[in-house]
Amino acid sequence: MAENDVLNEEKVSVNEENVSAGKEELSDKKSSDLGKTILGYIDKGVESSKKGLKIAGNRLSEFGDKSMHRIEISRLNSKLEKTYASIGKLVFEKYTSDPESAQISLSDSDFASNLAEAQNITKEIARHEEFLKK
Repeated sequence: MAENDVLNEEKVSVNEENVSAGKEELSDKKSSDLGKTILGYIDKGVESSKKGLKIAGNRLSEFGDKSMHRIEISRLNSKLEKTYASIGKLVFEKYTSDPESAQISLSDSDFASNLAEAQNITKEIARHEEFLKK
């Protein structure tokens, strides 16, 4: 019987070692799976961050473009006001120098060039405003 006890103890010892090894394998497998899961989440986070940064970059670029057009519209409006003032000054000078025979026509080169300039500026403003509507 003593021999059976020794054999039983050896079997128990071997079984305990197998169980312990199995637990280590399961533990290693769980760690590996956990590591893969964590890496998957990190990859998804990196992808989301890249997409977010790309979208933010595009929006910032779009904001910059629109701001540039708004500034250009403001500059052109100021230039248009000066051109209108020049046209008004020409008309005023014509009528104050000789009110009886004063006439304004497109044959007057100063008047014609200021009028053409005002029309060109108006077209440019419309082009910039059209961009802002997009």
